[in-house]
Amino acid sequence: MASTKIDLETQLSGFKDHLKKQGKTAKTIQCYYLDSKLFLEWLKKNNTSCRQITPETLIAYQEDLALKDATENSIRRKAISIRQFFRYLCKTKVILDSPFDLIPIPERNDALPPQPDEDAVKIILQSFSKPKNKKESRDLAIMTLLGLEGIKASEIIEIKKKHFNQVAKMSTLRIPGPKPRTIRLNPTTGQALTAYITQGLESKSNQSEYLFQGFKGKECAITLPKLTRHGLKFALYEIGQQAGVEKLNAEKLRHHAIIHLLRSGISVEAIMAHLGLKRPGNIAKHARKLEQSKTAKG
Repeated sequence: MASTKIDLETQLSGFKDHLKKQGKTAKTIQCYYLDSKLFLEWLKKNNTSCRQITPETLIAYQEDLALKDATENSIRRKAISIRQFFRYLCKTKVILDSPFDLIPIPERNDALPPQPDEDAVKIILQSFSKPKNKKESRDLAIMTLLGLEGIKASEIIEIKKKHFNQVAKMSTLRIPGPKPRTIRLNPTTGQALTAYITQGLESKSNQSEYLFQGFKGKECAITLPKLTRHGLKFALYEIGQQAGVEKLNAEKLRHHAIIHLLRSGISVEAIMAHLGLKRPGNIAKHARKLEQSKTAKG
């Protein structure tokens, strides 16, 4: 490493330009940029200067991510991003050498993550079948979107009231974000969303455009205009603990939803469109697993 004081954060903009010239996709560039930016923020938080960075620094960061429940593949991607950033710093002679080139990249884990079984999700949904308050009504709606529809957490918090539409017995939902689409909802999901919306959500005291609000205080006395990603994560942990499901999260429920959709007779291609995906990925893995299970029983 160079011995002079270096402000690495000022190099991030040049890093993005470098990746663009290499022909990287916009999504890859954004991931590499954000992963590197978060790493630099972590260094700053831990009072680690440029001169103090060693190979063990990245290992410590990966361990910290693991403690915060980051998945193995997420940690792997972040390690690759950071290593690419430091290679860029070497190429532009900001530093003399990268401390991370000798560290092996974590192996990719292609195994399907554990997900709550179908009975566990049924128990959770049944426990909210008669919501006692706005929070329980909200949580039921969120659980159906995650566990039956497979909508991502980042998409859920951006859904607005205007995105939900109900005509006769059919409900549709416009999913905003990088993969915008309109999906037809499972009747259970449609009913849960309708119940949540009609439970005082349109009152004059609540003029937020977002569908899902946050609640704070005793008996949810304080209503926040928008549910945050952290608020959703905490709500799922709380729901899981009450149902006896350890570390319930959006990713586990998304996998459950894929299985549920496959068992409902929906094709892999239709599920891809439902989730806004261009490749079958884990959908195909679940489909093969279900097919193997049927063959074994037969």
